[in-house]
Amino acid sequence: MKSKEEYDRATIENIKSFGGEGDDDDIIDSELSNNNINTARTARDLEFYKQLLSYCYQRRLVDLAELIETKMEKEKIYPDLEIFNSKLKMSAQLGHILSSNVLEQHSLSRVKPNGHTFLALLYSSLVKFEELAESRHLMKSLQQEMKQYRDQRPMNHAILAYSLAYYSHPSQAIIKVLDDLNTNEFTPAILDLIVYGYSLNNNKHRKSLLKNKSQQKDNIIDNNGQASNNNINRFKELRKIIEYINNRFNIKPDNDSLQYIKEQIKHSTLPKKSKTSLINKF
Repeated sequence: MKSKEEYDRATIENIKSFGGEGDDDDIIDSELSNNNINTARTARDLEFYKQLLSYCYQRRLVDLAELIETKMEKEKIYPDLEIFNSKLKMSAQLGHILSSNVLEQHSLSRVKPNGHTFLALLYSSLVKFEELAESRHLMKSLQQEMKQYRDQRPMNHAILAYSLAYYSHPSQAIIKVLDDLNTNEFTPAILDLIVYGYSLNNNKHRKSLLKNKSQQKDNIIDNNGQASNNNINRFKELRKIIEYINNRFNIKPDNDSLQYIKEQIKHSTLPKKSKTSLINKF
């Protein structure tokens, strides 16, 4: 007679083969009901379902995951924090809008969220929110709630700082995040993320200008002028942050980072004189 582990392994492989598209709930129910599943020896538990859901979340098999989640609920088997975080990460990767409200329902009767939960929420703001006002609202909300969860602090603060840089928030907003870190928590990698965040935003604005070919010539000139001003502001804000980090944490950008910044300035839409002036300041 097969052991529980053998039954589980065979059942998991069969369900994986369904692929998650066009598979009926009855098929899932039948597969989970085979092999004397109702006996105590082969009763399904959270660990069994976790293997299936992890498989679905990693491959973004949303329909199949929902069928399995429904089956779990019927059997009164509820997801743990690891499953919850994995589902959040999948939703973020799919570009679904996530907010801090998703934490409330999970927190009421189950395990409270942790640092990885906030990583998923912060990541979703990068892949989905393009409006500055929306991103600011989410960042402010998450920054308040993060105070309750102290694990993974440097990771959370790093992604939050990167998000703010990505959306061209002023230097003071990023400095406020960094103020909460001590000298042991801050690393050069966080500085690199901030530098990269600002430069990605510059690239994004530049590409958006190039794509909009339907504009009149005078509109293009105006937009290029606006882009130049935005570039100046971003580089100035970045310089303020670098000075703050040097004074507070005694960390400076390495030569590669400085060269990267200068290359970004060099290839920006700034006038030649402005480029030279900014490059000299770095």
